[in-house]
Amino acid sequence: MRRRPNDRGQAAGAEMWSVGILVFVAGALLVTNVWAVVGARSSADQIARQYIRTYSEANTAADAASAGQRAAAVVASNRNVTDYRITPPANFGRCQMVAVTVAIDVPAIALPFIDGLGRRTVRATRQELTDPYRTTDGQETRDVATPCE
Repeated sequence: MRRRPNDRGQAAGAEMWSVGILVFVAGALLVTNVWAVVGARSSADQIARQYIRTYSEANTAADAASAGQRAAAVVASNRNVTDYRITPPANFGRCQMVAVTVAIDVPAIALPFIDGLGRRTVRATRQELTDPYRTTDGQETRDVATPCE
């Protein structure tokens, strides 16, 4: 007696191609989204770093704010970031710890021809001690080794 082959024990057939393609596309979208978030985080960090660096070296509060905005705009245009928000430092003065926060919105799923489904906000905060050896708004510089006590 000869055994005829049958389909028993078969795990998958042609219908599994669609499931495999679906898993591949979902994985590719996930990797793309993660990469977009990482890129936005890097851009936000660079914008905040340059903003706070120029802000902390200015002589007046108005000069600091405008210099910080200009520096942030240059970095943003170099990194092709068009939509970002800056929360400027609240204080200004010699020996002050100043902090800036930059927020960038990233689409949750970036698809071609579609703006995106949902959004995620990526934030970066940088802080720096302002230059202690300069005059600011009429303050006198002190000739001591550690002016920020």
